[in-house]
Amino acid sequence: MKNKRYRLLMEKAAHDKLENGIFPVLDHLAENESQIVDLQDVFQRFTFDVICMTVLGYNPSSLNIDLQDVPLAKAFDDIDKGMFERHVVPETMWKLQRLLGLGAEKWLAVATERFDKFLYDFISSKREKIVRQQTTMDKEELVDLLTAHIEGETRKEDVVEYSTFKDDKLLRDMVINLLAAGRSTIAVALVWFFWSMANNPRVESKVLAELADNPPAPHHSDDDHSSCRRRQSRLYCEEEVNRLVYLHATVAETLRLHTPTPMNHKWAREADVLPSGHRVRAKTRIYVSMYAMGRMKGIWGEDCREFKPERWITERGGIRYVPSHQFTTFSGGPRSCLGKEVSLIQLKMVVAAILWRYKFQVVEGHRVSYTMSTVLQMENELRVSVSWRST
Repeated sequence: MKNKRYRLLMEKAAHDKLENGIFPVLDHLAENESQIVDLQDVFQRFTFDVICMTVLGYNPSSLNIDLQDVPLAKAFDDIDKGMFERHVVPETMWKLQRLLGLGAEKWLAVATERFDKFLYDFISSKREKIVRQQTTMDKEELVDLLTAHIEGETRKEDVVEYSTFKDDKLLRDMVINLLAAGRSTIAVALVWFFWSMANNPRVESKVLAELADNPPAPHHSDDDHSSCRRRQSRLYCEEEVNRLVYLHATVAETLRLHTPTPMNHKWAREADVLPSGHRVRAKTRIYVSMYAMGRMKGIWGEDCREFKPERWITERGGIRYVPSHQFTTFSGGPRSCLGKEVSLIQLKMVVAAILWRYKFQVVEGHRVSYTMSTVLQMENELRVSVSWRST
């Protein structure tokens, strides 16, 4: 995750999906301002494409103007829902459903079989291609994570050894884990960011002012035939987006109040004593509510429920350090999220590009609530109209 080549691949994939995915879809909607779209669905498609491109080197093209269903993405959604069911119903119940092929376990089995077939076929064909080419990784080449794992880290006399990941099931498990971690969490964060901007015009204006004062390098130009009403698109790289202090603070504040993974589920392997002094017996299940922690006065002060990016900025105008035991979105210690830095960079690149070019208006009377899920999704979607920001 810290490898520079992977970071560049992520940046390239995000830019590609912005230019050839998000922009065409939102341009189409902006041309028809009366048309309403579920922004949550758009972002789910966007992040699914990006994570597949960076993990598998495969573009499922689920983000299109027609927003048609893609079977692979649908199967992945069904797997995610099935996993959540197993967390909220008694273990004996879902195991019985699995045995009898009933309820959620029935469609979970179908979705898993469909997704597994795709993954195993894909892994097999990629392995054959790599072995057939008999090439080692170019140190400058941008490679997806699956290719990197198949080629392996160990070399002997410049010959790649494949022994470490001969087990396709191990690769399959790794891919599923990475796809799950990098898809829905980023999509949910994007949804809550733009909902927060729609409800906090003061903050939105300050983010736009910072973007206006810090344009990216001129490595991209908009289409010659673009409308005179349309702002020229802006695509930021990692170095450029990391200079945007107020944008970073706004993203962090979004994650504090709307952490994508609101509940942390732990299981005590053996008896222990928590820092609070509470004794925990072996095999005890512990649920930590990161959602609640992000809204506690004892942690964040009297203004804990206020959307206030300024709390993340020092008096000198830098980014304030907040320890992981206070800001728990990315967990902490040996359980810290491996993709923390990559996720933050991707979030900032995407929101900067979209916020600069488009304005979203939440449908009047649209009620926002949470759905039962492993991530903090909106139950009633996020229905918005789209318009261009004036030049």
